[in-house]
Amino acid sequence: MQHNLRSLFLNFIDNKNKYPLLSNVVKKKAATLKTLMTTPLIDPGSFLSLINLQHLELINHDGNEPYNCYKNVDWKQWEDCLDKASFPNLRIFEATLIPSSIECLIIEKSDKSIIEIDICYSREFQDYRAKNLNLIIIISKYCPNLRSLNLDIDPGNLCEINRIFSNCTVLEKLSFNINVSTLSDDGDYLLEIISNKSPLSLREFSGDDWNFSKDGLEAFFNCWKCKKRNPIKFTHRYMDLWHDDQKNVVSKYMKEGVIKL
Repeated sequence: MQHNLRSLFLNFIDNKNKYPLLSNVVKKKAATLKTLMTTPLIDPGSFLSLINLQHLELINHDGNEPYNCYKNVDWKQWEDCLDKASFPNLRIFEATLIPSSIECLIIEKSDKSIIEIDICYSREFQDYRAKNLNLIIIISKYCPNLRSLNLDIDPGNLCEINRIFSNCTVLEKLSFNINVSTLSDDGDYLLEIISNKSPLSLREFSGDDWNFSKDGLEAFFNCWKCKKRNPIKFTHRYMDLWHDDQKNVVSKYMKEGVIKL
């Protein structure tokens, strides 16, 4: 067996077992582990000794069926164990289809050391907006050194992202997504908040899940230009499908050096 195990990736071929042997491996190698990528099928008690962990990724689905969550996870047990855990060296936290209560606990236990967060499709059965707001509050409170943030956000909580901008003052890379199948029409409001409230450190923004009007784009980039902020990398998955007037705005500010590739 590896004596100085630093990285461990656990993938499971089914979701019917708890895999106690693999959980024991995590427990035994906890002192040296710096990177752990796993599903919530392992025993959460194995997280109690991961004090040197720097990179944690929790994936609550089978890789072959990305939207098929594991059904037999005892999330109450996870909450109880994480409440006793500590991750003082955690730098990168990634989560897919994990309840926001679990995500919040991990962030709270990080000793404000996290610099990168990537959270997709928080799994909520009810009160999504309220739980999403709590996640925003927790990130703003416990991640003052955050440099990169990819987060699903309820459009109703847009006004609350000021909390993140006020407290995460070295943020460089930002992506806000929405947990629905259609693009949000609140994109112009999001751009307004970013242009007026984001920290000067921001260098990159991706808004794949948002609709932006020609006027909204013009106002955003003109504000960025007038404030003489550093060029911003601005990406959108569907930019090729935009109307010509929207593309022309982007082209204009690329030529002026406001937008960078």
